[in-house]
Amino acid sequence: MRLIRVLLVLVCSASASKLSDDREADYERLLAVTPDKEALEAIKELHRQLDDDRDGAIEPSETGDFIRADLKRANSDADEKRFHKRDEEITVNDLWTTWRASEVHNWTAAQVSAWVAHGVELPRYADAFLEKGVNGSDLPKVAANSLFLKESLGIVNGIHRSKIALKAMDVVLFGAPRDKDSFFKDAILTTLLVVAVSGLAYAYRVNRRSQEHLRKMMSDMDALSKAEQTLVELQEKLQQKDDKIQGESKKSALQDAFKGQNRNIFFHFTFP
Repeated sequence: MRLIRVLLVLVCSASASKLSDDREADYERLLAVTPDKEALEAIKELHRQLDDDRDGAIEPSETGDFIRADLKRANSDADEKRFHKRDEEITVNDLWTTWRASEVHNWTAAQVSAWVAHGVELPRYADAFLEKGVNGSDLPKVAANSLFLKESLGIVNGIHRSKIALKAMDVVLFGAPRDKDSFFKDAILTTLLVVAVSGLAYAYRVNRRSQEHLRKMMSDMDALSKAEQTLVELQEKLQQKDDKIQGESKKSALQDAFKGQNRNIFFHFTFP
């Protein structure tokens, strides 16, 4: 039994090693065709910092650990879902593709400078970032390479370099920080949307009831019109029947009168 377990461990290890080698080969092929190799290598370094088991992929549990331990955010679910979306495993190539398509990657130097001042809350370095033309595509290097901050931007304070690097890693991996007032704006927009939808739903119900009422009223009017027509026809039939009865009565009366007159003439001539 122990031998079987040992064999299973060896097979799993060999499989994991082959998978890791395949992922490394995929990365090497990507590196060969990527012009900005420095940025790609920085992305790989950020990936390595999250890939605790060194299998070449970041799992949701590893992402959650990083968010809670390094970024000090208690509720990691939202960022974890935003990072992984539907991918349970994020390779270096996946991370590079996502980064290249992100909003932060396209930040201008002015936007990065504003982020340093307000997002990182170190406004003393905002001008240095702007003067050096550090844009969004440079942020992986800011996050992964402490020497870049020290040598290129002249930031000698180690604590400040660590803070900037961590904040840069945050925006590279999880996107642009939300404005402090965004929650209130979202709440207002959500409320307005709910009110609008409720108003539309109420208008729809009222319109539907009105149409049903109109259809019922038209149906009642149609039934009333048919009843009126039927009544007219009955009246006409009754009138015809009454006219017929009156005609027959007049005819009978004339016949009786004629018979009476003939009888009188007969008696007149018979009994003078």
